[in-house]
Amino acid sequence: MFVAFDILHLDGRNLIPLPLLQRKQALWRLVEPGLGKIQYSEHFEGDALAIFRATEKTELNGVISKRADSPYQSGPSKTWLKTKFLRKPISKH
Repeated sequence: MFVAFDILHLDGRNLIPLPLLQRKQALWRLVEPGLGKIQYSEHFEGDALAIFRATEKTELNGVISKRADSPYQSGPSKTWLKTKFLRKPISKH
């Protein structure tokens, strides 16, 4: 499964300068959430710790946090943060 949380180009149109929420709307219309191999990553607002704890129970690698009004920026930025889950390896005993 591939989980998509952003889209930068669509049908020859550059979406990079658009705010994140507008890019996510374009992505949502493209992937038909729940119907294909590409899964849409929902946008959540609220208590970051509560969202992180709820998401940690999934099989995902972590959480990407982005400012809803930010245009896309490649590389490290003050507008997004990737938080990976630390998982204990499964014992082979």
